[in-house]
Amino acid sequence: MRTILYLLIISLFTINSTGQNLSYKELQAEIKPIGKFKSYTSKNNKVFNVGDKLYIGKPSNDTFYNYLAYWK
Repeated sequence: MRTILYLLIISLFTINSTGQNLSYKELQAEIKPIGKFKSYTSKNNKVFNVGDKLYIGKPSNDTFYNYLAYWK
C-alpha cells in the first residue's frame, strides 16, 4: 500500500514539473493558463526564459509595439 502511495506522489511531482512552458498556441486557445511558467514559446518558436533580457525600442506609433528585439 505504501509503494502505491509513493508512486502516486512521485507521479504528481513529475506531471507538475513538465508543464512549466507556456506557448503561443495555448494562449490562442482562449484557455486561461494557471500557475507559474519558466518559459514562453512564441509564434515563431523562439523560447523566452525567465531572466532573459529584452530590448524594447521605439513604438511603431505613439503607444503600440509591433516587435521586440531579444537578447540572451
